[in-house]
Amino acid sequence: MKNNIKFGSLAAVFAIAGMAAFGGASAGSVSLGFGDARWLWPAELGVATNTVVEFRQTFAADKASSAKLVIAADTVYCVELNGRAVYWGRFPDVPPQRFYDVLPLGDVRPGENELKVSVYAQGANSFQTLPGDHGVMFAVAGAGVNAASGTNTSWRLSAGDRREGVPLVTSQLGFSFEYDANRPAEKWRRIGAADAKRDARTFSLRERPVPRVEILPAVSSRIVGQGRLNGSPLPDDVAPGMDATQMTDVPRSEFFAEDGRSVRPACFADGFYVLVDLGGEECGFLTLDVDTDAGTVIDIGHAEHAENGRIRTFIGSRRFAGRYRARDGRQTYCRWARRMAGRFIQLHVRGARTRFVLNEVSVRPAVFPVNERSAPAGLSPKEKTIWDVGVRTLRLCMHEHYEDCPWREQALYANDSRIQMLAGYFAFDSDNKMPDLALELLSKGIDEKGWIELCMPAKIGLAIPSFTFSWVLALGDHVKYRRNPAFTKSMMPALRKIMYKREGELVDGLLPCPRGRRYWQFYDWAKDLSGVLSKALAGEDGSTPDQFESPLNLFAVLAFEAAADCAAFVGEADDAARWRGTAERMRGAVRSRFWNAEKRQIETRLGASLAPSELAQALALLANAIPEDERAGVVKKLSAPSDWTQTSLSQSLYKYEALRAAGGAAERAMRKSLDETWSAMLDAGATSFWEVSEGWKAFGDAGSLCHGWSAVPVYFYGSHPHSR
Repeated sequence: MKNNIKFGSLAAVFAIAGMAAFGGASAGSVSLGFGDARWLWPAELGVATNTVVEFRQTFAADKASSAKLVIAADTVYCVELNGRAVYWGRFPDVPPQRFYDVLPLGDVRPGENELKVSVYAQGANSFQTLPGDHGVMFAVAGAGVNAASGTNTSWRLSAGDRREGVPLVTSQLGFSFEYDANRPAEKWRRIGAADAKRDARTFSLRERPVPRVEILPAVSSRIVGQGRLNGSPLPDDVAPGMDATQMTDVPRSEFFAEDGRSVRPACFADGFYVLVDLGGEECGFLTLDVDTDAGTVIDIGHAEHAENGRIRTFIGSRRFAGRYRARDGRQTYCRWARRMAGRFIQLHVRGARTRFVLNEVSVRPAVFPVNERSAPAGLSPKEKTIWDVGVRTLRLCMHEHYEDCPWREQALYANDSRIQMLAGYFAFDSDNKMPDLALELLSKGIDEKGWIELCMPAKIGLAIPSFTFSWVLALGDHVKYRRNPAFTKSMMPALRKIMYKREGELVDGLLPCPRGRRYWQFYDWAKDLSGVLSKALAGEDGSTPDQFESPLNLFAVLAFEAAADCAAFVGEADDAARWRGTAERMRGAVRSRFWNAEKRQIETRLGASLAPSELAQALALLANAIPEDERAGVVKKLSAPSDWTQTSLSQSLYKYEALRAAGGAAERAMRKSLDETWSAMLDAGATSFWEVSEGWKAFGDAGSLCHGWSAVPVYFYGSHPHSR
């Protein structure tokens, strides 16, 4: 299979000593069972959080063989064979189901071999982890080889990884890290019967449905700043400590020796800093290669942008930093338990006494293997650049599943992933299974009331109702672009649950906003549409009047139409007819209740004076909920700057869809707006597209500079490449 990786391919300046490239993308072409393998977890550890446990299995081979490894784990695993790291893996399990990998094991040698599997158990909810029983299960099989996890396996805690007192990076991502390379390894202990109670027959097992990410060599990095730390003590809390430390720039010639890597001892006194530029947004695994004294403390921060020679590591409650305590001599460190993302890495170094040689600090990109299509013919040079950066943004936001952003969350949302799927249908070959996976994972998050959890796999206790309709629309897109009746059929039970529940909630043809703290009435990052000031609608017991909002109802109309398309595609004519009828009734109710004839616009909320929005008008055009004789006027106003609240980058999808559908001048205005909006990010130096147009300054300086939903142009250029 060809593999068109177009980023992260710069040769590393320095190789990581002793660390071979991790394995490729293949999930294995032959089926391999777990046999007698047992699910292992030391009973004495109980329910653990932020814990790395190492498992060791020796096995004999008659000769060099082509053995295979089958493995399942909670949450992340790293495999070493005979002292060489060969695989990293995780998959978003939705317990009790477990996904597993089948991996070819190279370098199986005659005689005794050692397999070491390190398992990181997060043990706490985040936006991409739904914890189950901690542990790992594996088996090795091949010519003259047969070994499985069980009472012949040994275990020990990772000596270097700190377990307790480590703060979260963000609530979405999970824990940061602190690693002490001075701590001696613990003795291996034999797994006991209490540690191996379950076998494969007690699990619902399924092989990974999409390829594994590839881990590439570290990207070239460039030192762009260096200097002294101004007397501040070693902080207990790394990220805010880095953020508050005063620094003084030192010229490169006075900071480094002639080799350009050895820091001059004159800078050691109060500590020093180094700022590294990766040259563009990257997402992967931190790598560090240094030669220094035992006890040297290296605080490591990362960010998507830098200002005045430094980065921000503490933004609100978010902590984008970790700590490494060095042993004596040259050493390498790769933080395999969690990906980090950004463009810049900053080191704060304290405690070096005789030497500090920075051989490398960088990121090893994690890349989902997919075949890229060529850009459509007829694009202008600027549009071709927008296409390329849009595709790069998509690639940076897809690993185990789609991600909203790699820096701050790495989470699968229904709204975000719909846009990523649409763009991906044109950016990647049709063998890309990521849309199927995203739709299936999200379907497993439907609650008893028929709303999808905010992210999956996770248990957040929050849902955005409009995002459930995004999932339905994405399923309709899948029918249009993938034409896979078996898959659509498998999604019909989830679809029916959603749509039947919504039908039962209609009041005079309109859908009220769901009540309770669980529901966030969000539609867009725009005035009166984000629901930030009032996420929960009071009166869950019905003590307050129903609240009706046009965006929710218009998303519902479009969703009922998409659901009908899905049902018709798989031959379920009754549901198709039923849902088209519901869409028509809702369309009429929206038209009669939300249309303001005097102002010639769709209002946002019944009985409230909220800002009119481009999003509501666009959705109404797409849903055919605007009076026929008024459509031209709405299209004209939507085509130009107006007093309507503008859509954000993500929800511009609906504005541009409405304008494109109108054709003519409206479609030309759409293309012009799209080109100008995304060109502005390029002109500001973007190497991936942003969450919102304000860039990093949004959300209290926490705006993401790489967001999958901002690949909107890829969809429009790909679906109508010659429209002008």
